[in-house]
Amino acid sequence: MSFKIEVENGKANVFTPYNSDFVRKIKNIGGAKWDGAAGCWTVPEDAADAVREIMREVYGRDDSP
Repeated sequence: MSFKIEVENGKANVFTPYNSDFVRKIKNIGGAKWDGAAGCWTVPEDAADAVREIMREVYGRDDSP
């Protein structure tokens, strides 16, 4: 599974493997919502860096190549 953040229309779509710690932490970002149809979390675009930090804390990496 890849780690990816796609930004569009003021939102960041966040794709990661499931991890309960990640879910708990991303829920603390204001405006974070699970999009079951797309299989990703959505957060406001300006929260993308905070999500990357959570990715590094939980998974040891982010969406950087």
